[in-house]
Amino acid sequence: MDRALSLAAEKLFSDGEDTRKDIPKILVVLSDGVNTDSADAVALDNSVAPLHRSGVRVFVVAVGSEKGRENLYLLTQRKEDLYAVQSYDDLALQLRKISKDTCESGGTMRYNLEG
Repeated sequence: MDRALSLAAEKLFSDGEDTRKDIPKILVVLSDGVNTDSADAVALDNSVAPLHRSGVRVFVVAVGSEKGRENLYLLTQRKEDLYAVQSYDDLALQLRKISKDTCESGGTMRYNLEG
């Protein structure tokens, strides 16, 4: 997960000349919260820091048990930006709320969530 966050900061949210400054930066992470162990693993709070510094609001969907959930809270800047679901069926039930919250986080509702 630490590598994915670093890649997102580098490739998706870098401040290049093609960056649209008027569009909110939002990242949605779906994970069980367990970071792969490796010798060069970076702590999640350190790997998400460049995204936060760039103004990216990170929403997290924690799938499965509570194991690893504390790690996922490290990714968010607000506790309410973490959504816990027990299964992918549960995710389908909560998808409308998650979509609405992420869209509204940009200050305006950009999508019609009724359709």
